[in-house]
Amino acid sequence: MESLIKKANELSILCGVSIGIVLHKPLENNAVLWPSPEVFSDRLRKFLDFSESERAKKMVTHEKYLHHRLNDENEDLSKSHNKKELKESQLLLNELLIRGKDFSRINLVQLNDLQSFAAQMLKKLEFKDDEFNEQERCMPTPPPPPRPYNASFSHDGVQ
Repeated sequence: MESLIKKANELSILCGVSIGIVLHKPLENNAVLWPSPEVFSDRLRKFLDFSESERAKKMVTHEKYLHHRLNDENEDLSKSHNKKELKESQLLLNELLIRGKDFSRINLVQLNDLQSFAAQMLKKLEFKDDEFNEQERCMPTPPPPPRPYNASFSHDGVQ
């Protein structure tokens, strides 16, 4: 119970939010209101003064939290999967081009992976090309080089 209250206090300070906790032990008739019964009642009253839609916006349910976490984990998993496929395609391309692996020994999945790898590399090259062209457009044009001067001078300074 102490660690929960400590964490709630830390979150309140770090996030700048008002937190209220009701602690109820089974088989006991009294509940503990944190940080105090008066402050808890005031915070609950302020929360209940919001409209139903405002309360729904501010409240994070366990279900919403888990849904958000699941989406984040799925995104991370997808990124890891894409990285793995990219690395496998790089290794396969290395075997084909540098080690001389026979093209007839690759399967359709590997061929599709190579196609995806090539498409990703083309996108990267196009991005780099656009980036380079943008830098080139932003650079000031250099002044023209000086023209050569071919005048002959005599020793007395007269041409």
